[in-house]
Amino acid sequence: MSSLGHSPESYLATHTSLIRNTLNLSSLAIAIIGFSSVFKKDDADTSAYLVRVVGVLLFVYAFIYGLKTSMDFQRYLHRLSKGPDLPAFYREQLKEWESWVYFDYAFLAMLFVVALLFAFMKFNLNVNVSMFGKK
Repeated sequence: MSSLGHSPESYLATHTSLIRNTLNLSSLAIAIIGFSSVFKKDDADTSAYLVRVVGVLLFVYAFIYGLKTSMDFQRYLHRLSKGPDLPAFYREQLKEWESWVYFDYAFLAMLFVVALLFAFMKFNLNVNVSMFGKK
């Protein structure tokens, strides 16, 4: 046990769990947006639109949730590295743990791009998406 008064491993485990929640939320958003295509055009156009809006809002929420998670963990690692009583083992682990934040940001960037594509394609915004097979 270190003299830190807390366990940095528990912060890492919590961070991993929170990022997993971001992945789950974004997967749910994809499923909801996909579900919106079940509605027939002439039957429930408003319902399909509302379901799409919920899916896009869930994407936005997942993005903000993941961004806050990553920024909080990065801030924690920065504070931890400034501590004078940090054991050598944790100093060595900090660089490896910091790499997880970069993976988070890469995932969030992909999530942001996917959310934008869904928003443009599902809401029929005037964007040329011919590279995705639609004109």
